[in-house]
Amino acid sequence: MPNSLLARLAMPAVALSVLIPLATPAGAQNQPIRLGQPAATSAAPAYAPADPALSALRAEIAALKAEIARIKNDIAAQENARKSLATQHFSMAAKVNSVYKDFYSHQHHQNFLSVSNVPGEKGGVNTSLGIMPVSPPISTCVPKTPPPGKAPGTMRWDDRYACSPPAP
Repeated sequence: MPNSLLARLAMPAVALSVLIPLATPAGAQNQPIRLGQPAATSAAPAYAPADPALSALRAEIAALKAEIARIKNDIAAQENARKSLATQHFSMAAKVNSVYKDFYSHQHHQNFLSVSNVPGEKGGVNTSLGIMPVSPPISTCVPKTPPPGKAPGTMRWDDRYACSPPAP
């Protein structure tokens, strides 16, 4: 009965050659076996219980990632709001400049072209109350002498010039 399967398994060399591949994990077939040390595996064994501390760390990492994503979204929203406000500011500034241009060009025409629809009248605007004279606001500004120790360029405009109020 030396050729039977049972006799072959009884021999030590044959038994090791059959049992070692059966006992090694899936990723460790090509790795050398060191006696007295567990075989190295590429993944944690499926039968190992979950470590509660590791699970808590994973949950904390996930919470931190969510917080980082929320902060990035907040920063992006604030940047978009800042850009929108800057655009609105420049748009409003352009509108104000346009209104001032229109106002001063209209005032210029009234002052120098003598707008009036009343024959024989000049320098006035016809209103329901009668003729109102149009005169440009005149203010007289005279340079002040700077106080001791101050250069004229370091003073505010109001401090550098003494202005009389516009004529009524």
